[in-house]
Parts: sequence; structure tokens; C-alpha cells
Amino acid sequence: LHEKYGADICEMESAGILLTCIRNGVPCLMIKAVSDSLTGGAKEFMTELRRVSEICFEVVDKIVRSLI
Repeated sequence: LHEKYGADICEMESAGILLTCIRNGVPCLMIKAVSDSLTGGAKEFMTELRRVSEICFEVVDKIVRSLI
């Protein structure tokens, strides 16, 4: 994807879950944040882990509060 479309990020892990939900008519919401770049590796991941976790938590919190 990076070479063909110039994508800075690619996400494949959720594809199986999403396709399974679609095929079975199950609603699905995925909330993800980018934790490392194409070349950042494990060091960048560990540096960004807490920050992106907090962002995901904030999004989930807003969604849940909107349902109350």
C-alpha cells in the first residue's frame, strides 16, 4: 500500500474481524490509533503506546456517554 498509493499507515489486523461481522450482519465499531510509523519500529511503538491508548479511551468514553 505504501509503494502503490503512498500510504503512511496500513492496518490489516482488523480486516478479519470486520469482514466476519459484515458477513454475519453484526454491527462493528473499531477504534484504533496509530502507534508507530512505517519505519519507527518497536522503540517508537513503546514511546507512543500510552498516548494513543489515552486517545482511544477518550473516544470510547465519549461514545458511551452519548448513549446514556
